[in-house]
Order: sequence, then C-alpha cells, then structure tokens
Amino acid sequence: MKLKISLLFILLSLVLVIVIYIFNKGKDIKNVDNITNRLTKSISFEEYINSAKSVYKFKENTIHINLESNGSFENLDLNEKLILLEYFAKQLRYFIHIGMDTISSQNVKITIETITKNNEFQVMNEVPYKKAYEASESTFFINGKYNKTSRLLRMAIHNEIAKDPNSAHELEIIDYAKYIYNLITSNGKYYDYERDTPIILDAIQEKYGVTLEEFDEIYMKHYLNLDL
Repeated sequence: MKLKISLLFILLSLVLVIVIYIFNKGKDIKNVDNITNRLTKSISFEEYINSAKSVYKFKENTIHINLESNGSFENLDLNEKLILLEYFAKQLRYFIHIGMDTISSQNVKITIETITKNNEFQVMNEVPYKKAYEASESTFFINGKYNKTSRLLRMAIHNEIAKDPNSAHELEIIDYAKYIYNLITSNGKYYDYERDTPIILDAIQEKYGVTLEEFDEIYMKHYLNLDL
C-alpha cells in the first residue's frame, strides 16, 4: 500500500513539473514576442522594419526572428544593413537579460532573417564561451553564403569613421552618455530602462543640444566600435 502511495506521489510530482515547464515555456514565447514587437516600434528600428515574427525553439535554445523590412532598409548600404540587424540582435539579448529569468541571455542563440527585393540576409548571434552576454558576436550571411563576422564589420566601419571629421565630437557625446549612465545606475548595476533612459537623454540634450533622433543616429554609427 505504501509503495502504491509513493509511486502515485512520484507520478503526480512529475505531472506537476511537466505542467509548470509547459506553462513557463508559454510565458517565454509571449515575452519574446512582446520584446520583439517593442523593438520594432522603437526609434532605432521603426523607420526600417514594418513588423517581426519570433519563434523560440526550446530544444535548440534558439530564438529565430523574421523581420519584414521596408524600402528605407533597402536604401541602406550593405554595412549599414548588417549594423542594423546586429543591433537588433544585441538589443533583443539585452532585454532578455533584464526582463526574463527563464531564458539565459548568455546561452541563447539568436538568428535574424529579412528579405529585400534582391537579397536575403541572415544574422547568427551567439555569446563566445565564458564571455558576458554583452560580448555577443555575429556571423552574417547573404543569400545563404557567408559574408563576414561582426569583428570584420567593426574593422570596416572603424576605417570609415576614422575619416569623418565629426567623429571626435560624436564620441564625446557618447562618452558623456556613458558617464551619466554609470553615475545614476552604479555602473549598470541598478539600470532600469524606462526610468533611467529619459534622464540620460535629457542630460545629453541639455549639454549638447542634440535630439533623441540625432543621438540614436550617432550611437548607431559608433556602437560597433565602442569596444575596439
């Protein structure tokens, strides 16, 4: 009798674990969808992306994003397209890190695809072994063929930016943004996106007179080179 009760208890426990697992995975899918939709509507991406569909594959621990890009994306040069796609992957990974406990921002793989009139672009974003989530690296494919890595892209952008006479002033603005960020968040330890971002942007605007749109453009231009 005791054996039957023990077996029944074990069986019920296993069923409960499975139910909780399925419930959490359902929440994961919904949360990834919410983050993806927020990103497409953000100032960095709304001009270039009409919509996005996300799929979270549990077994492969992979998030796949299919972006519907538009004519503005089509008009970007190749490196600008790749920068935008990697930035989307990095932003997605960041929001997973601060908003989701059940998906590891360090271990999850992110793939992004978008199709233009002439080409199909794919980005595979992963975090190198024993690296922090911020150190994720991407590999770019065009029409299924390898194009370059984010490290090679950084080198190409770095050489272009070095010729720009406005770079020093733009980097000064970014350095000031980082200073305010570290000051009010204890070097990122207590960062809250919705609370702290307006404070940082207001400080930048007051000191340098740049708009939110102008700062976003400056950051997009330089972010790949910030860790060189």
